[in-house]
Amino acid sequence: MTRRLVEHGQLPQRMPEKRAGDRVLIEAVTAHLEALGPIEVIHDLDSRWVHLDLVICRPVDKDYVIVATCGMAERPLKTITGERIWTELLCVLDLEWPLAPDEIGQPENAWPFTLLRWLARFPHQTGTGYQTRESVGPIASSTEVPRVHPYEGAFFIGQKLVPKLAMVGREITFLAACPIYADELAWIRRDGLDVLLAAFAAAEDIPLLIDDQRDSYAPSAGAPAP
Repeated sequence: MTRRLVEHGQLPQRMPEKRAGDRVLIEAVTAHLEALGPIEVIHDLDSRWVHLDLVICRPVDKDYVIVATCGMAERPLKTITGERIWTELLCVLDLEWPLAPDEIGQPENAWPFTLLRWLARFPHQTGTGYQTRESVGPIASSTEVPRVHPYEGAFFIGQKLVPKLAMVGREITFLAACPIYADELAWIRRDGLDVLLAAFAAAEDIPLLIDDQRDSYAPSAGAPAP
């Protein structure tokens, strides 16, 4: 059983540049998600490094909502070993998550969208893309905007909710971005991701389901791992 987990931390930073967006990619990703159920698009007004819309998809007859990036695959990234990859990220919200027009802009409801955008832009700043079982963190904090969620990092895993998208010249993989606490980030970087995945499974919890109320699964100091 592998315990190796690649860490994405401080790497050489590319200078920000405004991007107009890849219209072919945007149309392909939105159509790909719309095949699963009705969608709404949150348009990017920043567009640094990549133009990054977010797509809220409500799969037909499912008890969850998918939030996926749309634009991360505008440019290829390289893995640690130099392979070119095209990636989009997603997470899952409970049907009860506040998504009404007057609710979605509130910081306590909007943070999963902000976090996804940060996670999707970060590798374009460094040039190094994510692969399954890799982690990123700690997440930089803004001194101007207090963080309203408790997470300090994330890991990435494969998922079966959204299949790969084949396009001319590229194949796009949708990775699940799973937010984690600082002690969980330290734990998996010490002992490997399998220990945390096992803790999620034992609690019948789903790593990619956004829940800012869950407890940390990391063992307390001096306690044995779950």
